[in-house]
Amino acid sequence: MEEGELKHTREESTISVLLRICVYTIAFVGVQFAWSTELALTTPYFASSLNASSTLNHLVWAGGPISGFIVGPIVGIYSDGCQSRLGRRRPFLIGGLISSVLAMAVFCNSLQIGHWITSDSNVGPIIIGYISFLFMDLSINTIQGPLRALVSDLIDRKYQNMGQSVATAMQASGACLASGVIITMSNPSNPPDIEYVFTAAMVLMIFTTCITIIFSREEQHFAQTKGAFYQPFVDVGWFFSSSCSFFFLSLPISSSSKGGIEQEGKYSR
Repeated sequence: MEEGELKHTREESTISVLLRICVYTIAFVGVQFAWSTELALTTPYFASSLNASSTLNHLVWAGGPISGFIVGPIVGIYSDGCQSRLGRRRPFLIGGLISSVLAMAVFCNSLQIGHWITSDSNVGPIIIGYISFLFMDLSINTIQGPLRALVSDLIDRKYQNMGQSVATAMQASGACLASGVIITMSNPSNPPDIEYVFTAAMVLMIFTTCITIIFSREEQHFAQTKGAFYQPFVDVGWFFSSSCSFFFLSLPISSSSKGGIEQEGKYSR
């Protein structure tokens, strides 16, 4: 029996395994509901309610992939080496859940919070909305990686395909449920409808994630070697800087190549 796999005194039936997998993966319903709500309502909310320009709308979506690119590997490294009594994954599920709910609560009320902080009708709500949006992205990414790893940890190898398939089905269910809720709203991108939609996302995320946290029986992990606390940040920072350097160094090469082709075409004529 390898570390991380459940110990069974007898062979389980397929139905029993499937029920366990559903318990481990049901949090994906709430996570995907939150993702779908964010993807569907962020742009119209910034444009219509916060009166943000099209440039700012594009900048909002630039922060999400960058945050996921950085947070995902860092959370994965710390989760793999976590030695908490709750296990390797559940501490990050708890932390990600709390921060996600707080971020969603601030985001859907950013108009009121921004007006309360500053008298400016646009700047305050836009700043609060943008910061809470990034924090929401970071928080949901904190849940998603360990949740996927939890499924792999607690399910025997021969049921891994089933586990990942059920996880995908749970994600699809969350997306469809979010679409159904949004369709029922008359104008979900404007207050107070956006508050109702995000409240539904928060309630569903709390309910489903708590089921997974409570009924997932993780064992305490003891790492044989323990690296420096800051090492994951150094590794991810090095990879990110290397990727950016490669991208920017390739720009002059592309430009010169294009110029050479145009020059060659001019001489041939």
